[in-house]
Amino acid sequence: MEIFHRINTSWIELYWKKKLQPKKKYPAKRFLLFLILVLSLLFALSQSLNYIQSYTKSRKNFQIHKENLTIKELPAWLKPFTSEIAPVGLSDFKTIFDPDLALDVAEAYKRNPWVKQVKEVIKKYPANVYATLVLRKPVAFVKLQEGYFLIGDDGVFLPGNYESAGADFLLPVIEGVEEGNPQAGLYARDVSLQRTLSILSFLSQKKILENIPLKTLRIESMPKLSSSILVFVLKDGSRILWGNVSQPAYVSLEQQEKNLLKLIPFLDSKRGKENVEIDLRFGYNIIRKKNKGTRIK
Repeated sequence: MEIFHRINTSWIELYWKKKLQPKKKYPAKRFLLFLILVLSLLFALSQSLNYIQSYTKSRKNFQIHKENLTIKELPAWLKPFTSEIAPVGLSDFKTIFDPDLALDVAEAYKRNPWVKQVKEVIKKYPANVYATLVLRKPVAFVKLQEGYFLIGDDGVFLPGNYESAGADFLLPVIEGVEEGNPQAGLYARDVSLQRTLSILSFLSQKKILENIPLKTLRIESMPKLSSSILVFVLKDGSRILWGNVSQPAYVSLEQQEKNLLKLIPFLDSKRGKENVEIDLRFGYNIIRKKNKGTRIK
């Protein structure tokens, strides 16, 4: 009995030791299963998002087409030269969800030579884009060998090559410019042309040109002085010698403004219809050259 009891007791102890012994854990295997599950969920989520994105882009009510960004209601002064202002280099359509939509539209408008500045571009859901633009205003035709080219007040050439500068455009013609065939959107390189545009812009802002029957702005070289002067050629053939434009001006624009204001009554009189030459280069005196010459103070 004692022997059986010992054997039986040993067996019971062995059984309970095995029963109560903690099971071995496999943390690496469980982590791998968890990782596979997470990756599967992420893949399914990614596929779902791609499907939603593709579906959204295919919906017309979220699309913004390039043709809808074309501006056709233009100011009256621009209609003789172009029929629309469109973004350049923009894809055929974009969606309102594109994070770079406003930036892309602004850059596309800037590539159009008619656009001087893009103040802001705002997108609004579901498919609206609002752009505030500053347009370039043509101020003159530049006569070159290949024809007549439009130019803006900031010296940027505008689209279009015209065979003639007809009276319908109501813009003066600038002649005597040393410039190659210009490309729309690029600035003029001729220094004399740049200074002529500054003078033209100044006189336009002062509304002085409205009272002068201007026909042509001519840049004439002065070989003896190695410089060029600007000459206003009026519709009756009279000439106004403005001054040097190849170098910094000797007379200020403000002083020239005063001289022109004195000159306007003379041009309106009967004497103004005669073929005369008036010299403004010396600033304080306006000289009318005819026969021996007459000075207007």
